[in-house]
Amino acid sequence: MVRRSVLVYDLLRTEQPPDGFSQKEILTHISEKYDIAAGKSLQRDIAVALRRGLDFGILAKKRNKFRYLFHATALLANNLGEKSTSEIFT
Repeated sequence: MVRRSVLVYDLLRTEQPPDGFSQKEILTHISEKYDIAAGKSLQRDIAVALRRGLDFGILAKKRNKFRYLFHATALLANNLGEKSTSEIFT
């Protein structure tokens, strides 16, 4: 089974409404698309994925709606690509 955080990030990356998705909309989309019961476990996993996405800077939150930040992930990939592995892990 794919980690549920990956499902959240994939949904936010592929489907971008103008104002973003609320946590409840994300829950509904994922439960319908992947046939997962919309219970407490899924709610918790989505909340954790959203909080981590905000902490890592790959998501933005505005008026309780979440959006995927394309430029942040591109910058992160470019910065990691320019450094050697010894520079990254020190």
